[in-house]
Amino acid sequence: GVGWVGSAFTAGKLGKLSFLSLRGEGLTVEAVARLAEAARGGWLVNLTHLCLPRSQGGFMWGELMRAIGGSDEGLPNLKHLSGYDITVALALRKLPALEKLGSESSEVWVNEEGLNSLAEGVRRGELPSRLEKLNIRLLGGAEAINVDPLIAAIAESEKGLPPCVRRLNLRQGRVGEEVLAALAASEGGGKLPDLEELLLDDADLDDGRLQRLAEVFNVHECPKLAKLDLRYNRISIEGVSAFLKTLLPTSPPNLCVLLLDSQDGVEFGEEACTFNDAYGNMVRGAEREGKLPSLERFYLSDDGWTVGDEEESEESDA
Repeated sequence: GVGWVGSAFTAGKLGKLSFLSLRGEGLTVEAVARLAEAARGGWLVNLTHLCLPRSQGGFMWGELMRAIGGSDEGLPNLKHLSGYDITVALALRKLPALEKLGSESSEVWVNEEGLNSLAEGVRRGELPSRLEKLNIRLLGGAEAINVDPLIAAIAESEKGLPPCVRRLNLRQGRVGEEVLAALAASEGGGKLPDLEELLLDDADLDDGRLQRLAEVFNVHECPKLAKLDLRYNRISIEGVSAFLKTLLPTSPPNLCVLLLDSQDGVEFGEEACTFNDAYGNMVRGAEREGKLPSLERFYLSDDGWTVGDEEESEESDA
């Protein structure tokens, strides 16, 4: 079983072990606690590969991940980690050599505790610099998660969001106008250099927050941003107009998909048609001014994607 492994580490019997696979039976709360004790004591520092059994409940490895994140050294040589659950976010800033997460998408779901830990890693520049790709996704729940700590950390950090972070799925989170203004005002520019997708749908955004977001793009440009999803918020057509007028032609230069339809109160019927017509005209006007040069898709119609001046039917990946 797994239990004896932690005991063997703390007894000094496996100090040189580099590959550890814990597949199989014997996974109990006590076994995880023993492994966590080994992590806190610095007995796992030589591990380069760690394969954990897949967690059924999503939080099985919480004690171990907290132990790694709270230890002095963490796992400084770990390159590959598989079988993790959402609590892996608690350990990431103490895994400096990490190159690959086991899941194909490299997606890490985070709750509020995990997001705060990631934010601290961003602020201190401690997230793994060798990690190929990291996609962050909020864990939905009864209460919306406040993402202000992460946005503030990006603003306050020297280098901004690490290059490994390609996708921020902050759907159903909550972000404040003040923290977006702080990011727009942060020095250095270029703090979102490798971000490819930003999903802020159903995030309670209003016209003021949308305006601040445009200012963020003007300052930090987001050269690789290809998809921006702002649907299901509280944005008015006047807010859309102000957003597009504020954007510079260089920000963001490679945006292909901009979703601003389906706002609160105009999701269906005649109101939706009126909103979408005005929105489409505004986008085309912005394009004539040299803005959004790479834009291909800007809202969803009943028949599928609407692409520029033409409509094509295809399934949405939203």
